[in-house]
Amino acid sequence: MEELAYTFKDKKGAEITYTIVEYASEDIFDFMPNGGTVCRAQKQDGKWVQLSGADTGPEILQELGGFMDRHHRQQKQGNQ
Repeated sequence: MEELAYTFKDKKGAEITYTIVEYASEDIFDFMPNGGTVCRAQKQDGKWVQLSGADTGPEILQELGGFMDRHHRQQKQGNQ
C-alpha cells in the first residue's frame, strides 16, 4: 500500500488536496478530496475512469490519473 497527496488548484484558484491510496495494482487507486468521501478510479483502455464515490469532474480525474502515471514512471526509472 502506498499513500500519496496531490494538490489541485481549480479554475477559481481554490486548492483541493487529494489523498491517494494505491494498493496492489498500478491501474486502480482510491482518492479522497480534502479527507472526504472515498472514491475509486481505474485505468480502462488507457483512460482513467471513476468506479465509485461522489462524482468527480473528468479534468480532475485525469489530473489525478496523470499524477499516478508519472509517479509509476519515476519509480521504474529509479529502480533501473
